[in-house]
Amino acid sequence: GLAQRLAELLGHPVQLGWLVSPPRSTRKPVVLVFAPDGTHRALAKLGADPLTDELVRREASALHHLEEVDTGPLRAPRVLHDGEWSGHPIVVQEALAPLPPVRREGLGIAEVVEAVALTGEITVAPLAGSSYADELLARLRDLGDDGAGRVAELLGDQLDGGPVSFGAWHGDLNPGNLERGRRRALVWDWERYELGRP
Repeated sequence: GLAQRLAELLGHPVQLGWLVSPPRSTRKPVVLVFAPDGTHRALAKLGADPLTDELVRREASALHHLEEVDTGPLRAPRVLHDGEWSGHPIVVQEALAPLPPVRREGLGIAEVVEAVALTGEITVAPLAGSSYADELLARLRDLGDDGAGRVAELLGDQLDGGPVSFGAWHGDLNPGNLERGRRRALVWDWERYELGRP
């Protein structure tokens, strides 16, 4: 079973727990992996359908990329295994140890966003004609709703502005995916990470 496979990967017996979250379209099986002494050692994410399969693959790809670049003050989980289980992708990632408590304000959110951006190549170019703007406008127009069309028009008006900086973005940076310490930040859930974004 899965427990035996994860035990082989980690080199010691494991106990498994399931992370349960509210129902939503992107919810996927998430397995908490514990050592016999109760230490949280890893997290396994499994695809369950075409959408979640793609999200698991994207997260594995993002984590592999982050292992190859300077992440500055950020700490992302290391990939322990990237493969398939029961015909679906699985990515097993290390469990990150919590940061020490911070008595005063920790690393600022703007510093975290900048550090994420710097994990990709930084370029400066007009928003108009960028792949990001083209994709966003196409998605808005595909909605076929009058309101979406109006948003697309308003965004189109903004495209005439000056150049903007492009780098990387996390895609889902929220308090549930982030822990800030005094000088470092732990960041999880990289399945929506993208390069070439404002």
